[in-house]
Amino acid sequence: MSFSDQPLIIGGTALVAIFTGFLAGIYPSFYITSFAPALVLKGNFGLSPKGKQLRNTLIGVQFIASFALIIGTSFMYLQNHFMQHSDLGYDNDALITVDIGQIRNKRDVFTNRIKEYAGIEDIICSEYLLSSSDTYTQLEKQYKGESSWF
Repeated sequence: MSFSDQPLIIGGTALVAIFTGFLAGIYPSFYITSFAPALVLKGNFGLSPKGKQLRNTLIGVQFIASFALIIGTSFMYLQNHFMQHSDLGYDNDALITVDIGQIRNKRDVFTNRIKEYAGIEDIICSEYLLSSSDTYTQLEKQYKGESSWF
C-alpha cells in the first residue's frame, strides 16, 4: 500500500492520534488538580477513599489498555501470517513477469511465440504487476442516457 496514495487515511489517523493524546493528557491533569494539595503532600492521600479509588481506576485502565493492545497485536500478526502463507491459486516459484511495454500492440504474436517453448502452460497479460499496486477497478455504465461510474 502506497502512503502517498492515501492522504485521507494518513490525515485521519494523525487527527485521531492528536485528539486521543490531548484527551489522554487533559483529563488526568484536571482530575489530579481537583484534589487538595495539603492532603496529597501530607502523604495520607493514598490511604483516603478517593486515593484508593484513583489508584484502582488507573490500574484497571492500564490493564484494560494492555489487554486491548495485546489482542490487537495478535490479530494483526495472524492476518499478516495468513497473507504470507495462504494459497494464492498459483505457484509463485513458477511465475515469470515481463514488462512488454514496447510490444503491447503485438501481444498476440508474443504470447504465441512464448507458448512454443516446452513447459509453459499458459500466459496471462495484465496492466499491473500481480499484487503490486493499490488501485481499484472503475466501471462506467450507461443507464437512461446517463453515465454512472462505480
